[in-house]
Amino acid sequence: MSETELKLLLPGADAARIAELLARHPALRLRPRQVQQLHNVYYDTPDQALRRQKVALRVRRQTTGEPPSELWILTLKTAGTSVGGLSQRGEWEATLRSATPRLSALQGTPWSTLDPDGTLWPQLAPAFVTSCTRTLWWLRSRGGSVIEVALDVGEIVAGGRSAPICELELELQSGPPEALHALAHRLAAAVAVLPGQASKAERGYALARDEAALPTRARTAALSGQMRLPAVLTGVLAEMWDQTLRNAALLTHSDEPEPLHQARVGWRRLRSTTRLLRPLLGAAPATPALRAFWQATGPVRELDVMLTDTLPAVAQAYVDGDPQRQAEWDTVLKAVRAARAQAAATMRLRLADPATGQGWLVWGEWLAAVAQLHAHAEGQVTKATDANHWPAWVAQRLRRQHKRLTQLGKTAHSDAERHALRLRAKRLRYGAEAFASLLPKRRALRWQQDAGRAQLDEGRLRDLRQCVLWLSQLAVPAGPQAFMRGVCAGLLSR
Repeated sequence: MSETELKLLLPGADAARIAELLARHPALRLRPRQVQQLHNVYYDTPDQALRRQKVALRVRRQTTGEPPSELWILTLKTAGTSVGGLSQRGEWEATLRSATPRLSALQGTPWSTLDPDGTLWPQLAPAFVTSCTRTLWWLRSRGGSVIEVALDVGEIVAGGRSAPICELELELQSGPPEALHALAHRLAAAVAVLPGQASKAERGYALARDEAALPTRARTAALSGQMRLPAVLTGVLAEMWDQTLRNAALLTHSDEPEPLHQARVGWRRLRSTTRLLRPLLGAAPATPALRAFWQATGPVRELDVMLTDTLPAVAQAYVDGDPQRQAEWDTVLKAVRAARAQAAATMRLRLADPATGQGWLVWGEWLAAVAQLHAHAEGQVTKATDANHWPAWVAQRLRRQHKRLTQLGKTAHSDAERHALRLRAKRLRYGAEAFASLLPKRRALRWQQDAGRAQLDEGRLRDLRQCVLWLSQLAVPAGPQAFMRGVCAGLLSR
């Protein structure tokens, strides 16, 4: 069987009070509610053969009621698809007599194709555990759709480490997938949400490998010149959305600079690609609250660059063994770190704003609708959607971007013009990288190199200018300020 669900993280939520807060929500307050205690043990082989096949196998102990009654359930989940936060994957369940998994319970499931020679089953052992309190509501709409709303609050334990769970899962029991987005919008009017890309199984495996805090970097989608538009859209846009949201989820608790950087890269890639494809997709949604969130990430990123790149690169030249200068430089670093902490707090307030969550949902719903629309129009072939013309159409669009970049590079002098040059360089680079496998190799490489050089040159200058601007606004000694102004002037004179 197949499950269709929308997973929503709850940034900024008080885990101890979120169940009661949701119970008072107009969409849920008159609905029946059930509370369960779930203890899940996930199984895999020592070399994680199931994880590598994107398969999850677990035994759940489900405790319900007073006096409590226990039920053991074996669940097998297979790889699925996710577009705009809406995921679909195979799921099979069977009741067990105890906590011990039985091979016979997997009859009628894909297990026989996953383990055709029977070598995996004897190797299975517990890999990690999740425990949570699940609060359930069931909603039936007048249109006939039935949705299970599950609030999970608990933790994942793996490899001697733990990570919190605080999320909503909206699972479609019957009806159209659009019903999930409609309900999500109602809930998000009062509770901040963030579409969750990682399943509990993925998070458990990452925690076991001590990789839970690692950022998600761009992955070039595997494209073929024979692919039609729906497949291209699903592969390219879904990957960019995935990079954005997985890193955004880390921003709720991580102060490391790279997750924020990769979240911003993912979002810029997504925006640049939807702009490139605008003649086919139409205009992307306007989401002022989401734009405000990304604007709030800007100061944090600028201060991160100062702390990790701009200031360390010239620190030795300023200090030069002088204790007084070292003290002044330490004062600068302390002030920048304090400003960064304040900017990060502002960013997290934006992330925990229900309006920001509404913006995420608008974008996710739009991406899902775009993929569905073009999939339904598969038989309506145009020069853009036909596999014989699609690569040439993309190449033509990118060629125009490269021409504009080259022209602007010759005439850009003012700050505004150079900023526009940097933005154009990013758009060209992201597009050339995303569709590189559809383009002539030499041309794609040249476009990426030209865009990369322009982006790097203008980026260095902008980083220095922003550093000088920040130092002028912070309570720091005059010496480092004057020194950084000199470094910036020296770069401009080259």
